[in-house]
Amino acid sequence: MKRWILRLSASLAILLLATSFALGADDLPKLGTATELIWGREYYVQDQNTFWRDFPGCASWKPADLDLNRYVVNVYNDQNEFISTYKRTIPETVKIDHENSMVFNYVHDLPSGRYYFTVQALGDGVTYADGDIVRSDYFDYVKPEQSCAAIDDVYWDGTQIRWTDVMDTEGFYHFNWELYREDTVTETPSHRIYYGYTYTNSYDAGKYLTKPGYYYFRVCVKTNDMTKYATGPWAATRTPYFVGDTVVSTENDLVKAVFNHSAEDLSVMATVSPISEPVTLLAATYDASGRFLGLDMEHLNSSEKEQTVFLTPETDGAAEATLSIIDENLVPIDKALEASF
Repeated sequence: MKRWILRLSASLAILLLATSFALGADDLPKLGTATELIWGREYYVQDQNTFWRDFPGCASWKPADLDLNRYVVNVYNDQNEFISTYKRTIPETVKIDHENSMVFNYVHDLPSGRYYFTVQALGDGVTYADGDIVRSDYFDYVKPEQSCAAIDDVYWDGTQIRWTDVMDTEGFYHFNWELYREDTVTETPSHRIYYGYTYTNSYDAGKYLTKPGYYYFRVCVKTNDMTKYATGPWAATRTPYFVGDTVVSTENDLVKAVFNHSAEDLSVMATVSPISEPVTLLAATYDASGRFLGLDMEHLNSSEKEQTVFLTPETDGAAEATLSIIDENLVPIDKALEASF
């Protein structure tokens, strides 16, 4: 009986597989077509309700299907030249009134001209095929002569990037950022790995710092009314964030440390809990035989907040490193954190 059931199951599986091959993409039912394509309107959710506001340069549309909610949006000029593309998945919270919208920051950086966008629902290729492409009306963009304010300073604070806020740009604005990873130290990073935007003057890039290399970050100001201000100039970190071939994380009650080590460099990112008295962090390196190689130290004042610092002791030939906290009399006040490479 069991053998008969197994043969029947196998036959059904083969039949289903053959059916799936026979049913090509052209035979799949299409997703619906987006409607109400509009320039200059942004939808947002507040208190479980969906609202909209005027937002020059923002593209919005009404999805036709709510279950399969991925869309690809392309932007073109009036010569039908392709400008940019973006794939969008509609969040569940925005489905309340079946609306979706997105900001085309790309238009900020383009010359004056006429632009339109297209929307297409993306199927999964198994149950549904892609929907038809639908096109918006033109958006006539006149690039303003005045630009957003420049950012004065951009710097790493652990895995956080911080920069000076902008106080003299009128209206609602946000920051666009880009993250680069290079194999060597450079003044002109060119390998962009991630980008995005934020409404605050800091960003935690820790989740992107996963491979060895030198990480650079740059940011600029973009107003949410592109008819009044053009994009501000880029500002970049002066020094990179280094991730070594070997990354060792360790911590105790007072300090957390990340040792990034390679044949050429070692950096120690140390985050110290709030302290009531000034202390000194001491990072030291040793070779495989335990011979001392070099050290770096950083003095920290008392603080009610966590403090993060970078230390770079001598690396050449290093096989081990330690991080200690000492008082003003050079007496250790917390056990050393150790790392082996």
